[in-house]
Amino acid sequence: YIYHRVGKRSVTEEMFQHVNPERTEMHLFRQVVDSYIVNGAIKYGARFSFNTNVTNVKVLDDRVKVTVNDNKELECQYVIDSAGYKSVLAKIFKLRDKVPNINTNSATCYTHMIDVEPFDKVYYGEFPWPWKQSKYDKKCKFHNGTLHHIFDGGWLWVIPFNNTTESRNPIASVGLQFDMRNRKKSPSSSDVIKLINSIPDVKQQFKNAKVVRPWVSNPRIQYTSNSCTGKRWCILPHSYGFVDPLYSRGICFSFDGIKALAPILLQAFDNKDFSHDQFKPLENLYKKLLHHNDELVYGSYLSFKDYKLWKSWYSIWNLSTRLGEWPTMIAARKDDISDSFFKNDHKGLMGKHDVDLKRGLSVMEDAEKNLIPIDIASEQLELIVQGCWDGERFSNYE
Repeated sequence: YIYHRVGKRSVTEEMFQHVNPERTEMHLFRQVVDSYIVNGAIKYGARFSFNTNVTNVKVLDDRVKVTVNDNKELECQYVIDSAGYKSVLAKIFKLRDKVPNINTNSATCYTHMIDVEPFDKVYYGEFPWPWKQSKYDKKCKFHNGTLHHIFDGGWLWVIPFNNTTESRNPIASVGLQFDMRNRKKSPSSSDVIKLINSIPDVKQQFKNAKVVRPWVSNPRIQYTSNSCTGKRWCILPHSYGFVDPLYSRGICFSFDGIKALAPILLQAFDNKDFSHDQFKPLENLYKKLLHHNDELVYGSYLSFKDYKLWKSWYSIWNLSTRLGEWPTMIAARKDDISDSFFKNDHKGLMGKHDVDLKRGLSVMEDAEKNLIPIDIASEQLELIVQGCWDGERFSNYE
């Protein structure tokens, strides 16, 4: 994460890394990864249908009828929709909220490029720890991970798919996210180029870059739903709602949803009971996690206007993420990643730390309204970070 000011060079002290020195970040090139997963599913018995459009879903007492291409009907016991924004069930059952029920309001413009220079090659100054030296005696280059260029009003991502020694993929995903609270127009490719050229070090990184796919520009990308499940059907988290690509919380949201759904669905098959009541725990989980992600991202956009605020909010996210992983780590070490992990009252990967985000967001909103000075807001956020070290948070995992 590198904080920038228009027209000025980057400053070493305003760079952060959230890294595991043992490995590089995993950047999933969808064309390849999706094919691998589909082939694996088919190998293990899944029946896969290519080029299939679902036109209707009809829920009966004892089964579900799904209408596909040319009015062909398929029958099943239960339907799971993982289609994302274009969710079929969300459309059929009118689940989408007309206005997204979250605070974050961002729009995007993105593409794929080649010849994007690693930032490590173009930055003129010294790099911060742990880039120079980690306790594992390994360098952690910015090119190894997902690079976030942070600025007042949004952020720019650079995701190289050749960030490992084994990869030969020359493509990098590049995208701009704009905070739309004070903007009327969605970002365009010219906005991306203008921003890149306005920040000296970022301009150097893209001096030889070439676009290799059409730009995609979307207005507000957030969407939410009024329900995620009913009799004999459910939608997975990405079909239920989306906040922002910041922090890659979407994939965590999806895994949390699958983790919660799996035992409930298996029990429903055992008991032959697919009523709505059996799946109601998903409603609370989805709503909680979506709003949790919204608080995290919305607070970030509020913080981008000032480095002190951003530094403090980054600390809240960083520490809460580390501590939120704790129960999973403990379960894995105890060789207990099965039943107890799935029965962990569906708190999600962020554990009990939503209270800290709520307090932090309250401070951020006061600073945004100029009710408190930025220095005071930053101090209050740092106190919240210190308060994360609460022994009671770990009492269930001892």
